[in-house]
Amino acid sequence: MNSIQIKKNSFLRLLETTDAQELFEAVHRNRERLRAWMPWVDGTQSAQDTLSFIQETIKGQATGDYQFAIIHDACIVGVIGFVRTDAANRSAMIGYWNDAQAEGQGLITLATQSILKIGFNEMGLNRIVIRAQPSNTKSCAVPKRLGFTSEGLEKQAELLNGEFVD
Repeated sequence: MNSIQIKKNSFLRLLETTDAQELFEAVHRNRERLRAWMPWVDGTQSAQDTLSFIQETIKGQATGDYQFAIIHDACIVGVIGFVRTDAANRSAMIGYWNDAQAEGQGLITLATQSILKIGFNEMGLNRIVIRAQPSNTKSCAVPKRLGFTSEGLEKQAELLNGEFVD
């Protein structure tokens, strides 16, 4: 899959093993902010952990779980991708995060628009879901901006930092 331009100086490309150090540094610099929303943060303690994640994402491409680096001004500023792709039911979920330095630039919304096109047009998906904790207003704003329909609240659906959250 080729890189996908999302705005001037910003594009998406599939994660590569050579991204491990830079991606780990982005996670580390945003650790406390991401920890509030992402259950995987505490398990990411080194560039080796990040490399293992990237290697798993490369394997996941076989089932449609594509993970893209969000690149802005030649730096990785986040990740977006399909998770929990279900080929039999032609559905997937989108997950994303970005670096604090990239907030407010519309990168997540533009990246989401781009991978929605991939999902529906190239992968033949019928349903794409975005899940976000209700208190994560910035993350919840993305599907609203893109015209998603809210289907409800999954009560205590995820274990995060030792507590179940909606």
